[in-house]
Amino acid sequence: MNFKNEIPIIFVLTPPVWEKLPPLGQALLTEYLKMNNINSLIYDLNIIIYYKLPQKFKKDWTINKNYTEKSFFDFCYKNFYEDFYKLLKIINEHKIKFAGFTVYKSNREFCLQTAQFLKNYNNNLKIIFGGPEVFSMMLENFSNLNYIDYFVVGEGEMAILEILKNSNNKIIKFLQLNDINFFPKYEKFDLSLYTRKNSLPIITSRGCINKCNFCFERLLFKGFRTREPENIFDEILFHYKRNNIRWFTFYDSIFNANLNLIDNLMNLILKNDIKIFWDAQISIRKDMEISLLKKMKKAGCINLFIGLESASQKILNLMNKNFTINDAVSFFEKLNKAELQFEISLIVNYPGETDDDFNQTLNFIKNNKKLIKKIAQINNFKKYPGTNVQIPLNYDEKIGEIRINKLLQVIKESNIKFTKSFINNLI
Repeated sequence: MNFKNEIPIIFVLTPPVWEKLPPLGQALLTEYLKMNNINSLIYDLNIIIYYKLPQKFKKDWTINKNYTEKSFFDFCYKNFYEDFYKLLKIINEHKIKFAGFTVYKSNREFCLQTAQFLKNYNNNLKIIFGGPEVFSMMLENFSNLNYIDYFVVGEGEMAILEILKNSNNKIIKFLQLNDINFFPKYEKFDLSLYTRKNSLPIITSRGCINKCNFCFERLLFKGFRTREPENIFDEILFHYKRNNIRWFTFYDSIFNANLNLIDNLMNLILKNDIKIFWDAQISIRKDMEISLLKKMKKAGCINLFIGLESASQKILNLMNKNFTINDAVSFFEKLNKAELQFEISLIVNYPGETDDDFNQTLNFIKNNKKLIKKIAQINNFKKYPGTNVQIPLNYDEKIGEIRINKLLQVIKESNIKFTKSFINNLI
């Protein structure tokens, strides 16, 4: 494998996906290839098209009900065809052999249509599909997708190297790095394009230590690994100085999986006296001391997302959550004492949830309205491919819609803030 002075691969991001921050996955892929002396390019069609769309398409961007997936692609191709041909021109001019797509549920159809477009004009181009939605595709009959040459399930770095070595395997699963101590420099990105300014995504780990039954994300990794706190801080400091980044959003499935790592990272931030803001997703842990929470606040934490999901202990046990209701109350009290902003997510109509179980959640919200400052998300239960939640034959999704409305009523009466666009937004 010798690609000296060549650009063998371009990574393509199609809409609609989150436009606020640059795509971390593709940034990591390009950085890893650079570490292996392989050049690559990025073509963020998502952000290019986002700025050109009428406002009606931007509302609830990734779950827009104003269009079907197919009609959205047709609209974009008809009105912004020059951007598709620009991609094709780049591929032809640089004699690029591979095009890698990051596929989510929201942009799956767009990826398929764009891949077909490229193949129609360049049949020698090899198409690679990676991203979380590929896991779902593997559980389906995808035999008609003969224009896709490779499917990558799980992490992409080692898989892409395998493909560039002329792998004969159409499906490459769970090739994972043991050492994840590297970070993207975003040299191939125009960071000014993304709508949240002076901000970047970041990770401290890959995978999750929990095994929630409903969680699809945990299936994308076959082990939990962390970076060294010094390496994470090096990334923060690099972008703080080089790119004037002041807001970091941690993309970890569970930011507080390793408490020693967090403690050491907070110490580095405070010791070096850099003024940053950051937010993350954490799990309820009764062994997380208030001293660490206060240190997180001092080191710039502005918000924490917490998956409470239910206030019925029976349902929490069915979900395989590793905390009790009392643990949750105690944890929320600690967060308040540390003056940390946090928001919770809820799932209603989980298989097995009775009216009594749901009422326990309602009462929990009412009784703890002074503790809970914001509801981030409320969703009717969705079963994702590969998860092992058993759905009874008499399961009725409409019950979930009714329960969401009841929850909203209680939330409003309790004067608790909530994110309107994240109510029943899962797709």
